[in-house]
Amino acid sequence: MRRPDRAANCIGDNRMTIDADLLAYYAKVAAAFPELPADADPIAMRQQFQSVAREFAAPRPAGVDVEDLALPLDGRTLRTRVYRPAGARKALPLVVYFHGGGWVVGDLDTHDLMVARFALDSHCAVVSVDYRMAPEHPFPVPVDDALDALLWLAEHSSRLGLATNRLGVAGDSAGGHLAAVAARAANDRVAGLVTAQLLIYPVARCRFEGGSFTANAEGPGLTTEEMRFYWAQFLTAEPPADDDVRGGRTEVIDAHDMTHGFGRIQAHSKAAAAWMKKTSERFGELLHAER
Repeated sequence: MRRPDRAANCIGDNRMTIDADLLAYYAKVAAAFPELPADADPIAMRQQFQSVAREFAAPRPAGVDVEDLALPLDGRTLRTRVYRPAGARKALPLVVYFHGGGWVVGDLDTHDLMVARFALDSHCAVVSVDYRMAPEHPFPVPVDDALDALLWLAEHSSRLGLATNRLGVAGDSAGGHLAAVAARAANDRVAGLVTAQLLIYPVARCRFEGGSFTANAEGPGLTTEEMRFYWAQFLTAEPPADDDVRGGRTEVIDAHDMTHGFGRIQAHSKAAAAWMKKTSERFGELLHAER
């Protein structure tokens, strides 16, 4: 249980077709990294998640300027990493990005390539946020970090040389949950502050029955048992009343043959890379559109 990017038993069943490149990647990970024991603690899980990311990392694409930025928030300082297409001659739209990992694992480095390519393909400035994670910092801490980081960056966008009226959020998996919740809370404070959201296989509700939770309970990429574990670390009580982050006007781009986590491991799948490129370009079009 809890093997990062586990392959599971995904060949020869009737659940879904899986991109062959992704299956090959999962097989390589399974061969290189032993499965963690069922009682592995979050620290061990983070270490293995980071080790897998380092072992299978691809070079950051050329044409992206990257710098680290510390956000001085109330009572804490959060690390962030700013990605900008090199040579941009005008103030770019800003996208605040939250990494996935079940609110427990992941960091700026594990999602570095994904965010760099996103900035390049969307032609936006993207700030990846290293929010505090469960179980050391359960709900509402990650949500508070996401909202406060979003508001700080919006307030300081001009000082950072970015457009002040073109703000989006993005995230994958648990990061998609944080992006949606932070955007909604920010827009409750300042109407129309966040104008676009890119939610990549987002966690939407604390529910485990039906749909993909049944059809793909054993993965690949993520299992239902692992999802239960992540929610248990994130929540120390009942889910908040507004845990359902669906709704609003949406534009859905189907990710046929993909698995959970494909955005982060797109360097190992031409199909995943193509999907991310197409989606990033479309998201950039929304933020660059004339207003």
